[in-house]
Amino acid sequence: MLKFAVIPWNFKTDPVMFAKASSFSDEEWNSMMNKLGKDSRVVLSTCNRSEVYFSIEEKETDSIRAKFPEVLVGDDALRHVFRVASGLESMSIGENEILGQLSEAFEKSLEQNRSNKFLSLVLRKAISTGKLVRKETKISSGKTSISAIAVERASKKANISDSAISIIGTGRMAEQFLKYLLKYKPANISLIGRNADRLLHLSQQYGAVPHYFDEMPSIISSSDVIFVATSSKKIIVRKSSIDPAIRKRQIFIDISHPRNVETGIAGIPGREIVNLDDITREVSKNLSKKESEIASAEKIIDESIENLKAKIKEMQIEDLIEKSYNYMERIAKREVDRMIIELKKGNDIDSVKSAMIKSMIDKMLSQFIRILKKAADKDDSETLEKLEMAFSIQGL
Repeated sequence: MLKFAVIPWNFKTDPVMFAKASSFSDEEWNSMMNKLGKDSRVVLSTCNRSEVYFSIEEKETDSIRAKFPEVLVGDDALRHVFRVASGLESMSIGENEILGQLSEAFEKSLEQNRSNKFLSLVLRKAISTGKLVRKETKISSGKTSISAIAVERASKKANISDSAISIIGTGRMAEQFLKYLLKYKPANISLIGRNADRLLHLSQQYGAVPHYFDEMPSIISSSDVIFVATSSKKIIVRKSSIDPAIRKRQIFIDISHPRNVETGIAGIPGREIVNLDDITREVSKNLSKKESEIASAEKIIDESIENLKAKIKEMQIEDLIEKSYNYMERIAKREVDRMIIELKKGNDIDSVKSAMIKSMIDKMLSQFIRILKKAADKDDSETLEKLEMAFSIQGL
């Protein structure tokens, strides 16, 4: 029987593999999954997590665990994806962005014809449960995303409307900054990035002024608030690029992991850094206020998973019946074709019919006889009783 599985990586539990997986192209994901013999999959890649959802046969579990010890299978995997969709696995509990990101990942899988019926059933239910959790609880009340909290933090330290804003990065988090900044109507926003297509797209969509990385020093020097969110694994804003002779107040909001802003900048008069650790501390404060909502969300998830498991069993039984019917139908068609050939040869109709019936019975029962013998050898009374009931042997 099929089982749901997920290989999860995030920046806390496995920062090395997360960093590697977060930069995977579609081709690299395809290569990895093809090595596991899996064509159907859904890939979720965000600023904080990279994970792949797929289905496996129960007998495949050990071989996949040998390659990926962190893999979750069955109930553990189901609970994980439902918690992800509901925002319970997010750094900021109840964030809304993750639900949209999961939906986009699923839609992309459908467009690429990489989601089978089993995966679609699980992902649709997880997404609908994520929506229900947000509707029935207050898990998403207040500021829930890292980017929203970061922008709010900046607004308490500077008058955003009158400030020159720059954003370094063109990824998902940078786009979230742009969205949340719009309500403050800043005088100007400079967007700095390496990806020309993405830079142009975001600049046009949000009214930012595009700049390439080689322009970064001059843009930073003229900015009051600098948001930094890139996938770089090293420092990109260095203390040496800041002129201490320029006496001005500057706020650096660095939510990159690892940090992209050199900590020494905070030692320059007027300069302040807010990093991811500062934001997560605020997230922790919000978490304590949502404990009762988390319990309510968990209850909804439990009920949804039980409902899903019943549907999975129903689907698997239907698939088994369909496979059995198709198996029997193929045998019957072959035997009828063979009978017609024998009759055309002029052979006796009763002899041909008897031979056909015997051949059909032998082939149709061969699988059951194999199971019966195996159960008898292992003294598996439960299986023997089920087969006995199936063929109504008892009492004959």
